[in-house]
Amino acid sequence: MTRLDLASRPRVEELGSEEIFSIQAQISETETQIETLDRQMNELKRVYNREAQVSQLQKQAKLHEIESLRNILSPIGRLAVEILAGIFEDVCLSEDGFDNKAENDVMRSVFMISGVCTRWRNILRDTPEAWSKLHLSCYRHGRLIHGKSAEWVTEWLGRTKGYYPLDIELEFSLSSRNQRIDTLVECIVDFRYQIRSLQLRGSDSGSYVPFFQLPSSSFPVLEKLTLLFGDTVSSPLMDFKSQAFLGASHLRDLEIVEYWPNVSVLGLVEIPMEQLTSLNIALCTTPRYGLHVFVDMLRRCKNLTRLSYDIPFPLNPNFANLSIVMPVLKSLIIPCRNARFVSLLACLTMPFLEDLTLRLQDVDYHDLYMDIVDLQNRSTTALSSLTLSHIWGGETFTIKMIAILSILPELTSFTIDGCYADLNPLVRAITYSQRSEACPSTKADAVWIFAS
Repeated sequence: MTRLDLASRPRVEELGSEEIFSIQAQISETETQIETLDRQMNELKRVYNREAQVSQLQKQAKLHEIESLRNILSPIGRLAVEILAGIFEDVCLSEDGFDNKAENDVMRSVFMISGVCTRWRNILRDTPEAWSKLHLSCYRHGRLIHGKSAEWVTEWLGRTKGYYPLDIELEFSLSSRNQRIDTLVECIVDFRYQIRSLQLRGSDSGSYVPFFQLPSSSFPVLEKLTLLFGDTVSSPLMDFKSQAFLGASHLRDLEIVEYWPNVSVLGLVEIPMEQLTSLNIALCTTPRYGLHVFVDMLRRCKNLTRLSYDIPFPLNPNFANLSIVMPVLKSLIIPCRNARFVSLLACLTMPFLEDLTLRLQDVDYHDLYMDIVDLQNRSTTALSSLTLSHIWGGETFTIKMIAILSILPELTSFTIDGCYADLNPLVRAITYSQRSEACPSTKADAVWIFAS
């Protein structure tokens, strides 16, 4: 076929049918040539990519070799594996909390150590104790929770090799709820037989339902349990009663902060109160349910040595003549409210009490003095430490404080924390000198601490 000479660029109306056909054939032939060139280029790219991939792997191997050689020469490389493992364990298991600004974050520590070098990463992976703590907060670890497959939790906890008890702390909110969190919780539940400490908090208590659906034999090594549910609306947990923790024979430490207005957590979750030695419980809402659940709880706690309690009982006939015996209690932290509420200090008998902390809330100092007098008469306790917080002062403040100190002969520590009054008169009154002593009944070597 004769190719048309396009140099003269003839006008279309000047072309005959044979010339038009020739142009169309040339176009088709040129397109075929372009497709052939594209195939050749793609093949060259595939060959290049294969070669580049091989070269990249070889480069990574050389970089790893250089890193290994540098590790040998580095001072830290001279440390024995056992020493490094101990250091990593101490760093990863250092105390942290759910403060969003906390620097000691176990998750952060693990990832930082793993990212230093291959040797450190391998040593950390072979240190089971370092993986025994899992603290996850939707506020601090959002990208970790939502950005990775939940199976990483199984790998994390699995590195303990089943030998070490687990410390689990979870904090999820309604705004962060998704299917990935549900899967993550299910992965953690699989390790329930290793959990020694379990802390569940946040505004999404529904995400923790798998824990509460377990049978009573699910936590054989559990020693500490913390429940803090900030959701005040309906929660799936309110739909059933749980016995998951009833068989936790080693449970000794319980902390509960109540936010639900219509039902108490204690009414839904059965806890072996008789075996507890430490209890921290508070109410952060106005309940619409009866408070007798808390009275029954306190009466069951016969083995408590430490109690922090902040649930007010209104002054009404239901709580008249309230009496509770704490036979082995040594440390007590409670609020002291005004006359509209029952004074818990006046209801407790504690013969072995040593450390008393009172958070004063619009309290009458004479009533406080009488409560402590009655406590001494009722319990004959040898109180050695007294802490008063949120003091506003008043006309009788100094007089009543001196009176209180004078009836505590075994007191060795007196602390005022959070004071909004002039303490100078009290300081002058309790200052000991060789000539005079305002509080002759207290020990001369007592420690007085005043913190504003």
